[in-house]
Amino acid sequence: MLAIKTYPLNDYVDLLQKHSFPELLSTATMEKMASVRTCYGEKQADEVILEFRLDKEEKTTDFSFEEPLEGSVIHNRWYELDYESWEKPGVPPCICLDASGLGPEKNCTPFFECLGEYLGKEQAKAMVPHLQKAADALKGIGKEFYQLGMYTGRGVTDRVRLFASLDSKEDAITFLSRMGWKGDYNALNEAVAPFLPWFHGEFILDLDLLSDGTVSEKLGIQNNVFRIDSSRLSPFLDFLTERNLCLPQKATDVLRWQQFPPQSNPLLFHVISHFKVVFQNGGIAGMKAYLKLSPSEGKPFRFYDAPTLMNLELTNRCPLRCPQCYCDLAGGKDMPLETALYWIREAGENHVSTICLSGGETMLYPHLEELIRESVKWGILPQIAFSGWGLTKEKLQSLIDAGVDGIYISLNGSTEEINKLSRDGYSLAIQALRYLKELQFPRTQINWVMHSTNADDFENIVALAEEMNVSGIDMLVFKPNSAHEMPTVPSDEQMRKIAKFIRSYKGPVKIDPEDCFSQMRALVSNGFLMNTNVGISRGCGAGRDGVSVSLDGKLTPCRHLELEESWDHLQDYWQKSPVLAELRQVEDHKEGKCATCSLSKNCLPCNAVSYKMAGKFAMSGLGCPLENV
Repeated sequence: MLAIKTYPLNDYVDLLQKHSFPELLSTATMEKMASVRTCYGEKQADEVILEFRLDKEEKTTDFSFEEPLEGSVIHNRWYELDYESWEKPGVPPCICLDASGLGPEKNCTPFFECLGEYLGKEQAKAMVPHLQKAADALKGIGKEFYQLGMYTGRGVTDRVRLFASLDSKEDAITFLSRMGWKGDYNALNEAVAPFLPWFHGEFILDLDLLSDGTVSEKLGIQNNVFRIDSSRLSPFLDFLTERNLCLPQKATDVLRWQQFPPQSNPLLFHVISHFKVVFQNGGIAGMKAYLKLSPSEGKPFRFYDAPTLMNLELTNRCPLRCPQCYCDLAGGKDMPLETALYWIREAGENHVSTICLSGGETMLYPHLEELIRESVKWGILPQIAFSGWGLTKEKLQSLIDAGVDGIYISLNGSTEEINKLSRDGYSLAIQALRYLKELQFPRTQINWVMHSTNADDFENIVALAEEMNVSGIDMLVFKPNSAHEMPTVPSDEQMRKIAKFIRSYKGPVKIDPEDCFSQMRALVSNGFLMNTNVGISRGCGAGRDGVSVSLDGKLTPCRHLELEESWDHLQDYWQKSPVLAELRQVEDHKEGKCATCSLSKNCLPCNAVSYKMAGKFAMSGLGCPLENV
């Protein structure tokens, strides 16, 4: 069985407090949620569900979370924390158990044993025969119950709630008849009829089974088709609004919930769990939406709710002159320390996981150790790229002691002759690698940019990395130089040869084409049945998972797209920048080679290439050497 991903409940509450859904959750409700955190914050949960009345002005919610139960025939337990219980000592929960083993001709003993724990022995004894009758009532129309709920948090012990998973309305009527439901069947048919075009597929019925064997007239009818087909959500909300079953402003926030990008750290998605029609007193008595936070939904998305990566361009000074250089080195300027510290703080407040400290030549920046320590203080992994210039063994040790997470050494060839065709400083890079080997630093990487001039040397670079105890090679895509030219693009043959080598390599060095080298990632991941280069990491992450800060503290999508915008706060830039919005739509407008390429679904090439070469964001295949794909 696959391991279930869980996080402390605190992580879910943090996400709820991070973004506002004011038509669903009032400020007062969010403040009261502190009691949920206090009582249950350390409990591990694999999803959270919030329950909302759509047809009422109230902006409160019941809060439910799922706790996996390992080694039990009952796979999980739900804690439902009624809003009214949040102010009670200990926030007493109602309990729902996974009831997938409770059905006709099944051993229901584990569930009967649980009743005593939650309802008390006397009530449990009275309930057992009625629960067995309910299980038998599913014969021929359903395999088992979905959940079994108890109102312990409300102090009610004379009933359980049954959630029956059925295939159709007709099966639901049959089940109700077998249970002796005393409600109005004609009224139920009439009330449910308008919903049938929407509630197709799984049909979940819930009702209360009392200790005297009777069942409640009140019913819940729910369906989760909107988790499967999100395109139906907006018209369904319109349908509810027209029937006064959903307030227009609440429909807006439900749509925002569904469309909201996931959080990356930890990875949590906003999902529509299901909707429920409440039937009582012969008609529709209410409409509820159940909105979920989950780490396992995996729905397609184009950007996170905040960047995971921030690059700080600390200096444009550099003593080297590399032929491939992307930077304009005419000036000589450093980022002010207070600017760097400000953006590290912004990164920390937005849960950015990694900060790259870069240049120019990063070693020329005088405050590296202070920035590393500040990043670590915020829980951010600091990484640094060097040419090797100015590095001594003692300086490297001081950076390691400060807490640097990864050190990237720039090297494009296994020999000085090959390296100098695109980079300067071969001997400096080799010496830095020797120092790091002697220091036994475990996260040394080589930054290798692919060109036509060094592609045939790649296997030698891998051998050199093995010799130097390098943990990985970060394979960088060819980009326009400072003159916006790309004179050394590798050939189709060179690309495919290296992709084949990477697939077959079994050595200790991790070879990782960077995300924006999407063509190589797509080639490496292309298999007989499918291409595994999917999701947000399949290609260019500019404005999707990363941002960059320029020397003067302005924000850009990445260090290679110098489209500076002035924003005081990272979240405002991330949510409101028109440049980022445009970048997130490029795959909707394929042209040129990309329009016909068989890899286009699994490739999102570097946007800096298109912008610098043609002045626009586009999936055009500009500069891509791949042919006949």
